[in-house]
Amino acid sequence: MTKKQVKNSYLCVLLMLLLLVLMLVSGWFISPAFADTERYTGVLDDLHKDSTFSVDEWIDKSKHKVTEVMQIAISSDKELFIYVHQVGDIRDFTYVVMNIALFSTELDFKSYELEKVDWNGKFFKYKVIDFKVADSDIQKYCISRLDYPVDSKPNGSQVVTYDSVSIGQIWTVTQINDKYEYSYTYFDTIVVMDKFVGFDYSTVLPIGWAGYKSQTNTFYIAFDTDIKMSNLLEAQIEYKQSYIDGSNVSGVKNVVVQCDNEISYSRDVYKHWLVDWPAGTEFKSYKAISTPAEFSKNFGITVPKKENGKDYEWVVVFYNETKTSGYPGNIKMWTLKPLDTTILRLKFEKDGVTYNLGTIDNRVSAIIPKPEPWKSISFWQYIWNCIVKLFNGTANFVETVVAVAAIFVAVALLPILLFVFSLLSPSFGAIMKSILKSIGKALSWLLKGLWWLITAPFRLIVHLIAGGKS
Repeated sequence: MTKKQVKNSYLCVLLMLLLLVLMLVSGWFISPAFADTERYTGVLDDLHKDSTFSVDEWIDKSKHKVTEVMQIAISSDKELFIYVHQVGDIRDFTYVVMNIALFSTELDFKSYELEKVDWNGKFFKYKVIDFKVADSDIQKYCISRLDYPVDSKPNGSQVVTYDSVSIGQIWTVTQINDKYEYSYTYFDTIVVMDKFVGFDYSTVLPIGWAGYKSQTNTFYIAFDTDIKMSNLLEAQIEYKQSYIDGSNVSGVKNVVVQCDNEISYSRDVYKHWLVDWPAGTEFKSYKAISTPAEFSKNFGITVPKKENGKDYEWVVVFYNETKTSGYPGNIKMWTLKPLDTTILRLKFEKDGVTYNLGTIDNRVSAIIPKPEPWKSISFWQYIWNCIVKLFNGTANFVETVVAVAAIFVAVALLPILLFVFSLLSPSFGAIMKSILKSIGKALSWLLKGLWWLITAPFRLIVHLIAGGKS
């Protein structure tokens, strides 16, 4: 080999080393498990980094009978990964939902969507979407359950959208010298049973102009639990909602709009509108948590019984709002319905001890019927419809009030309108004068006839007393 060749080889090696150093310093290299989604490392590759991991042990049903979180990991980019050994339904879910709380004195659960990164048999690797890893040396994550979508058939007025699998683990992450160490312990959960997600929209007539309508939408959950609670203190509920909006005047939007997830801490006191006509509207305040009997008495809503004919143990109201129509005759249609509704946490008392536990609960949506088109009508058309319903006996209270008021106004204004037109138009005045004369003659003959009819018995008596002489 010549000196020139040796020199060129030396330069090539030097350039390659320099390029490698630049890649390491600048971060151009593809870091295992922390790069683009398509280049994440495989689930078994990651798990095998633990020398104690054995696939044969995990697939042994005598040792691992239920779905478990095997490991969590935080990347250098502060991404959170969850490794799951899923038993039972192992369908190829691209996305699932996991309930995670940053463990502290008070649990505050939130549902996070998990994106599947890789899987092999029953071993799954997920990335937690939109999760912010805290900047602290010691972190604790409380994972209560894993929710996966199901294709269930409607059952009455609701349908199950997600089923849940219990996890019940508290993971502790300790950062030492830029490295993470992981450990976990188990914690208790409470199972929600026989759940019914209900909704109601009631119309009331507040004080003021007759014809105004107000509508109250109420969401509630009736349920039992596997632990008999002596007192329920708090319920953390997550749900979505859809609505159908419109009125008899503006028309109903034949669309369903789904709102983002909302969290409700149902320890509130709700104001509910009750009608006591003609005294007006009465406002009463009720606690969000009650028994079915108390709930039905306070809100005027009957809770369905369970399939065995018994009552549920608890009812929690997690949404209650009232809106008023804009003007008399405008019947507002503002129908809300809850979707993907679930209880994340329950705080309760049992035998004098207070517990605060994550729940094992499915997600239920109310079945939303397709709204029928409601043709927009004018205000005067609505008045006429009320009058027609009054005379055919189908008018409700508000429609009766509107019809009677319209007839009264029309009768009161008719003479004034006729008089004004008579002054403005002589020909119309002459016609009205002729009509009034005819009406006057008719009324005169009618009154004479009535007088003759009324006095006929008296004239007969006088005739008989006079001996039949006229």
